[in-house]
Amino acid sequence: MRVLLLALAIAALCLAAEDKPTTITGVVVQENEDYVIAETETMKPIVTLQGVEFTTENFANFIGQTVRVRGTLITPKQGRKILRVRTLADIQRT
Repeated sequence: MRVLLLALAIAALCLAAEDKPTTITGVVVQENEDYVIAETETMKPIVTLQGVEFTTENFANFIGQTVRVRGTLITPKQGRKILRVRTLADIQRT
C-alpha cells in the first residue's frame, strides 16, 4: 500500500512540474475536430486549445483571428502540446 501511495505521489509531482502557466499569441485555426493556435506568419500549429472555463467549441468564433490566449501548458508524452485556456483576447481580425 505504501509503495502505491508513493508512486501516486511521485506521479502527481511530475505532472505538476510539467504544467506551466503561459501566454501565446497566434491565429486560431481548426484541424479536424481540434482548434489550435498557429504562428501568424507561417500558420504552423503551435498548440492545441482546450477550454477550461468555457467549452472548446467556443474557439470556432475566433477562427482566422489573431488572439492572445492564457492558460496552463501541458506537455503530453505523445502529440502536440495542449494549452488549457482560461482567458482569450481578440487582437485583430485577419
